[in-house]
Amino acid sequence: MKTMITLALAMMLSTALSAAQYTKKERLEDMRAMTNALGHMQKTLVGQCKTCLYKGAEELVLALRALDSVDVEDYLPKEQASAHKFATKTAKSIKVYTKAMVKAYDEKDYFEAIDMYGLILNQCASCHMRVRDWNK
Repeated sequence: MKTMITLALAMMLSTALSAAQYTKKERLEDMRAMTNALGHMQKTLVGQCKTCLYKGAEELVLALRALDSVDVEDYLPKEQASAHKFATKTAKSIKVYTKAMVKAYDEKDYFEAIDMYGLILNQCASCHMRVRDWNK
């Protein structure tokens, strides 16, 4: 009987732990959301959609919240474990640049908005280069 109870508790604990983990599927969904958000913002900056910038900025910041609530070390390879600080710093920079881009767009400083968009893309690329080793 004790064995059955211990086994049941172990199964419940492992289920709870796996439910709390940030799965690969969830990561991919967040990355797709970020990509879609960047696409929305780009539509505004090339003049195709005047309200897409706001939608894209909101979606991007929302998708970045996953990095605030998830321990990036959980899914990084062992040799990349220290990159979590870099990923967190990059996410913060993206949020700052996104806010600056929206502000510049609101002030009709379109060249500044485009520059901020470029900085956002640079942050995305630098994180992918470091965390995912795309540069190999």
